[in-house]
Amino acid sequence: MLCISLFSGDMSTTVSLISFFIIGTGISYWLSNKNKAELIHLLSIFYLAFLIYTSYTMLAYWGYTAVNSFFIYPDQDHFYTVAEQLGNKPSINAIFNSCFIYREHIEQEGAYFLFGTLAFIANKYLTGNTVLFQIINVSALAVLINLFIYKTLLFYVKKELAFKYTLFYLFFAYVLSFSPWLLRDIHITLLFTIAIYLVHRPFTINRLLFLILLQFITLEFRFESGIAFSFFPLLFLYTKAGNNKYRRFYYFLTTVIVVFIAALSIKYILSSLSTVFMVIDRYAEATSLSAEDSGGLGAILYRLPFGIKQLSVTAFSQISPFPPWFQLANSNSIPQILLAIVAGIAPVFWGYVVFISFINLKKYYKKLPKLSIWLLGFMALFLLANSSNINVRRIMAVYPIMYILFVYIQSQQTKQIIIKNKLKYIFMYSGLLIIYSMLKFL
Repeated sequence: MLCISLFSGDMSTTVSLISFFIIGTGISYWLSNKNKAELIHLLSIFYLAFLIYTSYTMLAYWGYTAVNSFFIYPDQDHFYTVAEQLGNKPSINAIFNSCFIYREHIEQEGAYFLFGTLAFIANKYLTGNTVLFQIINVSALAVLINLFIYKTLLFYVKKELAFKYTLFYLFFAYVLSFSPWLLRDIHITLLFTIAIYLVHRPFTINRLLFLILLQFITLEFRFESGIAFSFFPLLFLYTKAGNNKYRRFYYFLTTVIVVFIAALSIKYILSSLSTVFMVIDRYAEATSLSAEDSGGLGAILYRLPFGIKQLSVTAFSQISPFPPWFQLANSNSIPQILLAIVAGIAPVFWGYVVFISFINLKKYYKKLPKLSIWLLGFMALFLLANSSNINVRRIMAVYPIMYILFVYIQSQQTKQIIIKNKLKYIFMYSGLLIIYSMLKFL
């Protein structure tokens, strides 16, 4: 990928790739805590993910720019336009003022600031801001998600199993399929994944403050996700503070800071409430129309009564997009077909993760630590809260929680049981495909 970007004369992308390669290697060393076995695994995960994700991003870029339609998600065009505008400002301080002092865009100012700052650096010091430069930086953050998945799994399984299942996540989870696009979802997923890892660590005031900082950052990327993120510092405090002599002070400090951040954000949101509702309505309408256009099961679920609809849509979202070949219909080139295949693998894989977790939850529920139970409860509420506007890329931030349960269950089962469960899933998924085909074509 480096040779290709050098050959194309895109110095901005080249510098970004080199910088991230160095930074990612450093993060791998830092996360290893000088443990040689962990370091080998972390570096292997990072280098493999770096190769796969950047290659996939290049493929997406070439596959869609060839037909002048790279911005397949509406938000991408908007983000790039704003990044261009901010990138032409005289300084980073001016970008900061536009985003956080004057709040010119009302919401998601953190995303605008990041994209705008990158554009400014590329314009001032490199060969200029480009779509490829921006999406390579999104892909770079997607790579880091896998490092924290590995570190979190180590709290539940041995190193070799953690490494094995991290590779599965690297190749088959939704993160890869959404990594090439200029959206906020990868950033938010990384923030949530770091938080999930941190709440497993022993309690320190620095980690608590860092979680609160991450919440503030998340609020500036997507308000709703930031509010949900407040669960993590509170969970960390109440489950990890233990007998710390400053425990009451930490309770008070965390509550005050969380409430302050939430109130501050609400103030900005209320200042332009009508605009926010228009955005929410647009997303909800787009989600509903998407389901209707796809026909079959998705369209039927959105017509169910309140309550049943939320539960059904939430469950169905775990295998979305359905059917897995849905995107192939709009693929017009070999690169686009390859992208559609990757996008189709993710829901099949994730459906298996959810299926195994669901059918075995009752058996392993009592064996799980309380922290995992709290996290699973949070995930369930998060999914239900998003059921009126459910979209995989918006809810995948909490998927590492389910994946932890899945890996733990797999580690406790024999090969015979695993094979038996795989056959059950194949039978169930095939049945859904048959039902879909009957609804669609009969």
